[in-house]
Amino acid sequence: MSDMISLSDTGVLCGGTNLGNIVMWKYSPPLPELDLGPGSSTSIGDPSKGWVQQTACSVPGAIKFLSWAHSEPLLAVNTIIRVYVLKEQTLSAHYSQGVSSHVVVILEVLSEDSCPSLGLKTDLQVSGVSVCTDHVVVWSSKTLVVYQLTTDTSGEQVKLTANVAGSFACEAEAVYVYEQSVVVLQEERIQIRTFQGTVKQTLPFTDLEGQPIFMNLSGHFLVVATSCGIIKIWDLSRREAKLHFRPKNLEEAVSDFGEVISASCNSNGTKVSISIAKSNFLPDTKLFLWDIESDSLQYFNFLTGRVDDGENEEYQNSLSPELTMTSTSVPGDSLTFDCLGRFVLSHQWDAEEPKLVVCEAKLLPKNTSNLDTPHYSRRMSSSTVTMPANTILKKTQEQEGEVVLVTFFTCPEVGLIVQDVHSLPENHHKLLGVCTPHYLLLSKPSSQLPKVGLVKRMAMRDFEGLESCDKATREAVLNFSYNMTTGNMDEAFRAIKSIHRSANQHLLPGQGKLKLDQVKTHFHGGRVENHLEKTVLSTPDQDSNHDLPIIGSYESDSLEYEAGLSSYSSVSLVKLVSSEVVWESLAKMCVKTKRLDVASVCLGHMKHARGAMALRQAAHEPELEARAAMLAVHLGLMDEAERLYELCGRYDRLNALYQAAGEWDKAMRVAEEHDRIHLRATCHNYASYLEGKGDTAGAARMYERADTQRSQVPRMLIDDPAALQTYVSKTKDVQLTKWWGQYMESTGRMDEAIECYEKAGDYFSLVRILCFQEDLTRAAQVASTTGDKAACYHLARRYESQGRIQEAVHFFTIAQAYGNAVRICKEHGLEEGLWNLALLAGPREQLEAAQYFEQSDHPLPEKSVLLYHRAGMLHKALDLAFRTQQYSALQLIALDLNSTSDPVLIAKCAKFFVDNKQFDKAVDLLAVGKQYEEALALCVEHDIPVTEDLAEKLTMVKGEGDEGLRVRVLESVAESALAQRNYHLATKKFTQAGNKVRY
Repeated sequence: MSDMISLSDTGVLCGGTNLGNIVMWKYSPPLPELDLGPGSSTSIGDPSKGWVQQTACSVPGAIKFLSWAHSEPLLAVNTIIRVYVLKEQTLSAHYSQGVSSHVVVILEVLSEDSCPSLGLKTDLQVSGVSVCTDHVVVWSSKTLVVYQLTTDTSGEQVKLTANVAGSFACEAEAVYVYEQSVVVLQEERIQIRTFQGTVKQTLPFTDLEGQPIFMNLSGHFLVVATSCGIIKIWDLSRREAKLHFRPKNLEEAVSDFGEVISASCNSNGTKVSISIAKSNFLPDTKLFLWDIESDSLQYFNFLTGRVDDGENEEYQNSLSPELTMTSTSVPGDSLTFDCLGRFVLSHQWDAEEPKLVVCEAKLLPKNTSNLDTPHYSRRMSSSTVTMPANTILKKTQEQEGEVVLVTFFTCPEVGLIVQDVHSLPENHHKLLGVCTPHYLLLSKPSSQLPKVGLVKRMAMRDFEGLESCDKATREAVLNFSYNMTTGNMDEAFRAIKSIHRSANQHLLPGQGKLKLDQVKTHFHGGRVENHLEKTVLSTPDQDSNHDLPIIGSYESDSLEYEAGLSSYSSVSLVKLVSSEVVWESLAKMCVKTKRLDVASVCLGHMKHARGAMALRQAAHEPELEARAAMLAVHLGLMDEAERLYELCGRYDRLNALYQAAGEWDKAMRVAEEHDRIHLRATCHNYASYLEGKGDTAGAARMYERADTQRSQVPRMLIDDPAALQTYVSKTKDVQLTKWWGQYMESTGRMDEAIECYEKAGDYFSLVRILCFQEDLTRAAQVASTTGDKAACYHLARRYESQGRIQEAVHFFTIAQAYGNAVRICKEHGLEEGLWNLALLAGPREQLEAAQYFEQSDHPLPEKSVLLYHRAGMLHKALDLAFRTQQYSALQLIALDLNSTSDPVLIAKCAKFFVDNKQFDKAVDLLAVGKQYEEALALCVEHDIPVTEDLAEKLTMVKGEGDEGLRVRVLESVAESALAQRNYHLATKKFTQAGNKVRY
């Protein structure tokens, strides 16, 4: 060893030798050694066992010096003769649709078909890779390249070749390939591009949703997570990506939410699994499940092994795992102990089974210094994440290993149920995907393993010995496993019954046997309720044989029954025996008997995918007859389907059936008589059908009945301008006429456009074209005649641009764009015009004009005071009036003062009236401002006559203020009236004051 250097931030120790070899070790904290005995303590494992050797590399020459870069994962190597800069290469891999790839030094593409793997060399510094059935996408920090995969069968051996299909410059964070498009997360936005880089669509995100930071493609469903915790799902199977369901806000649904680490959708887009970081950006120990159809959020907590801990989480955390499991027993609890005390690394849904999700979980280490930092974020590799050990975790180190695969089934009632826990070897790197009956795993490269062929397939527990089974057997095994996991024994035995070869043939000598011949031909207990295969209890009207037992002599054969179940995992099952004719006949019988649970089994044996899908989709229908009718349609029983739809009154479904069958006369009759809510939609669909047949006249009539002719007829006749012009002229529709004018304008036929705009009454567009043609005289005539504000405004802007100020002000005034008119008058010193405009304009323009008159070279204070007054700025108006001695304006301002006005303002005006010996106005103003004592003092001092009106203003409302003040004011008013010999008024006020003695 010639030199050694460590990088403390990442815990990497690097050493170089005189032969040019570079060896690295990475420190992973040792697992805690726990003792559950009384009074025991927790100790840390041997620190020397925490150093793990990494993949070695080499350079020519003897190494003299090594140095790490400060900010980038770069290593400088000095060999005296040369200096090498080595960059850390992240192990990238992706799996999709039977094809996987990974990148170490070269790119290797693996196919699950018979063709061999392909080693693909690229000149890029690969940042990531994505694959689909026919394409591979590789990208670096600057460039993205798409390769097309082709299979060459011309030779003796099948060969897999790759050719460049396109490339473009792109700084991508994540890329997925779907059919003939690539989905790129770039610069905090998501774009759908062609292989040549043309942007086909940019997925929208609002400011409230945040910027996209993660995306995952599952089939044709794209799951995106934003910086604000929003989960959005797009369906890419259409021409343009469409939002599959309304967004989910995790920040509102999850407490202590930080950000989304990863999210994945199942194969049919009904559920999304999510892993998150807490507000301190440490990964949460929960795997969340978003059920899209019910819009509910559930989770499985790996720390406690519980589902939906809720408000009791802190209390349950303080319990031992054994007590925790016992307190909330759910199906699958027997396996939860094996996955306790872990956190989520990654999670993948099965490529076909929507109920099966697999999670990669890692033990919680004791030492957490590497993660206790604010710099940790979602973008750190999940395979190197460490988590804080929960101080209440009392679980011994599991023999399953540090990283395990936990297989879940999703159940509507419970949520996530543990189905299996499978330990992984030490050289495991990450879970790539799940495709029953295999897990797809990526191994770490090492000096012992070659740097190609790192993708391995590992069989699931229930499929050991059945790796090459057909789809029917695989589905039967999955159904049995699901029903066993959820505790639904009835359905489990039905799955066993569907397997031809008895399990008895595969049991070892001495084992008990499950006697399938004892299983009755009729079952009770459960039926499939919806397309999620939710099992509910049968009802008598759906199961006439509900009283029959499932297994005869169960008590006497209980030992044989249990032994048969325990040996199931070692049974090698064969193909299902089916006859399509027989199964189709049974399915048709199910239509008549309405046994849809049995019908689903029949459709499976018939391999009738569309019928099975339709039956699942129809499961949400409340009427049993409607569900049976959907089955009848796919079995060709059209008459029976019509009868069933009419029987249950589902005329909307009957209408859709007639449309699909092309019987449009019947569809229109049903829509007009029974399904009027869908009448317009039926007319529109009928029009589309006629358009496809070339009957444009009939299609136009139907579009008119659907009220969609304004958009659909121009689209339909756009290639026949003469026919389109004739149709527009004939219909005389204002919107269509305006559209035709716009079309004529776009083609440069201005005269025809002007004619259309005149007919449609679109004077703005008419004036716009006339201004474009410099025919301002006619444009002014049209604008003045019609008074259209938009037209006048456009014409005024044109006049302003040409310096014709008077005309611009005139048309701005007609358009009521007073702000523009005031601006022009101020800029050109048109004071008289500015004064006239200010009198018409609103407060803002009046304020601007008042400031202009006040601050101009030749101030006009009388106008400023009036405009300030009109704009509602009374303080400003009074100050200016006092400064410029505008006494007449002060009197006008005083008339607008009332009891709600500023008391300081009222006092200021009253003082002005007193100084000018207008005592009666001062008294009246003070009375209006409810300054009663000051008003009475002026009355007495200056002998102001107390009139009936003034007395009422000086009278306080009873209960409004201080009662003593009210009585004193009334008595003072009465005294003044008495002194002025107004005995009637004095009597009235003494009475109101309650002074009957003076009265």
